[in-house]
Amino acid sequence: MLPFDDVEQLGGVAYSYLVAVRRDGSVWTWGSNDSGELGDGTTRNRSVPSKIVGLGGIKSVAPGVALDGNGTVFTWGRNSKGELGNGNTVDRLAPGEVPGLAGVVQVASGWQHRLALKSDGTVWAWGYNEFGQVGDGTNVDRHVPVQVLNLTGIVWIAAGAHNSVAVRGDGTVWSWGYDWWATGANTGQSESAPVQALVSGITRVSTDGRTTLFLTSNGSVFACGQATLGVGPWYGSAIPLQIPELQNIVEISAPGGNIARDAAGNVWAWGSTVQQVTGIANPGWIQSATRLGLVYKDGTAVL
Repeated sequence: MLPFDDVEQLGGVAYSYLVAVRRDGSVWTWGSNDSGELGDGTTRNRSVPSKIVGLGGIKSVAPGVALDGNGTVFTWGRNSKGELGNGNTVDRLAPGEVPGLAGVVQVASGWQHRLALKSDGTVWAWGYNEFGQVGDGTNVDRHVPVQVLNLTGIVWIAAGAHNSVAVRGDGTVWSWGYDWWATGANTGQSESAPVQALVSGITRVSTDGRTTLFLTSNGSVFACGQATLGVGPWYGSAIPLQIPELQNIVEISAPGGNIARDAAGNVWAWGSTVQQVTGIANPGWIQSATRLGLVYKDGTAVL
């Protein structure tokens, strides 16, 4: 239970630590802190949220990265693959600005790579790149941000463990990295540059590296990857499949468990990690997208 009820965004549910931004623009973290993941200047684990000193006016967060209202990006924590974007591989226990990166409107965080979407519709990436998740056409780790190849007009980004996804303003989706099941392009291989996914009319995406969810402009949801996709006994597909139970959906989330929320506030879930995300005891393995009985009213989940 959080000690505050004004959380605007929560990140890291698939990680061993959590990061939250509150309505006042402050950032709070808790959990494992082996390499400074909590950004509090220490390597001490914390079981309760602690405010990151020096960060203010934050609009968006992801594990190890924050974006302020001026379009400036800050990073902290582990840096063995250059995921801090500051030109070296030294861990940093407190937030520091990513140099040379401005005009950013959204950030996303994979296991050891980061993405940034600029206001001009271009995407920039840095960090671990063994599987091409940086999207610059190579498999070389990048210690500073580089522009993702051939992407313009992007309006939304998401990052999984070792994969990246972007939505263009025309509703097309572009994916790169590992593994090819989760790219939605069915190319049969990992991709070091963006390839077009086999869906259209998309407004939002969410991915954890094994599963990618696609939200359409009419509120339906498609899924692909090597996991339970919410379409009954079907386990795994490299081609996005529509989840029939989901209609009028307004929000989706793949990391840590597959969750969707519809326009009426109903919460739907499927897969094997639902308990971790929802707090519902022993929900079991949910094969098809199932309404959990949670309804959001005035921003609060009630049974």
